[in-house]
Amino acid sequence: MRVIAGKARGRRLQAVPGQGTRPITDRAKEALFSILGVDVNDAWVLDLFAGTGGVGIEALSRGAAGCDFVEQAPAAVRTIHQNLEHTGLAGDTARVLRRDVFQLLREPPREPYHIVFVAPPQYKGLWLATLRALDAVPEWVTDDGVIVVQIDPVEDAPVTLEHFHEIDRRTYSNVRLLFFVPAEVDGQDDDADDAAPEAPIGLDDLPVDGDGVAWLGEMYLTRPSGLPGDRPLDGPGEHAAPDERAAPPDTAFPPPFVPPRVPNGKPRAADAGPTP
Repeated sequence: MRVIAGKARGRRLQAVPGQGTRPITDRAKEALFSILGVDVNDAWVLDLFAGTGGVGIEALSRGAAGCDFVEQAPAAVRTIHQNLEHTGLAGDTARVLRRDVFQLLREPPREPYHIVFVAPPQYKGLWLATLRALDAVPEWVTDDGVIVVQIDPVEDAPVTLEHFHEIDRRTYSNVRLLFFVPAEVDGQDDDADDAAPEAPIGLDDLPVDGDGVAWLGEMYLTRPSGLPGDRPLDGPGEHAAPDERAAPPDTAFPPPFVPPRVPNGKPRAADAGPTP
């Protein structure tokens, strides 16, 4: 494991010891951050079920304004601290919260986040529970933010939310990545049907077709995992090893993903984030 790009590029990351963990792969991180693109710049990130901290550390390295890492397993919390120190990213912009995710999400945040990454342990329905917890307190996400959920395709299930909806998904082998945005953000403006198409913020230099869609090409991802909620951990976040089952066959890839309008450079207090 290593940091793919940015000021900590090439720095190796430690894995959480024991537990037979499986952290997010370099290929998965590279694909994910290629999709998010420049919208990571100056964004505030919430890394739930953080595990090694690999996703949040990558965001900080690429210019995120700050990241809160939420993890409950003591070994994983120590590993996140070690990885932050080793990459030179420890400081006021990186907070590690040893908290239960579901307990935390019941509280109102100090300020919302632009990017929320969710990757809980597999085959327990925890990704659905996490989405519903965020839906119950939608103030955790900015009006133009995005929730990224990473699961195994065999876990997929319908989900109906009041404040968020799915705008895109990617499947690669036994990995599925889901993107959710606030319900009022659907890529269209009902009052601007006759307006010229406009690329999302941060994508102004990309070619735009007649429907206002910026073509990013195909992106393919692999998986992290995470942590249980209101009970002791049986494995640290982002890393829960999959059980012994065959991966489903590859599926047809959907059209290219158009990232939501995540703001760049939105001012935010240095101590922003949830109440520990």
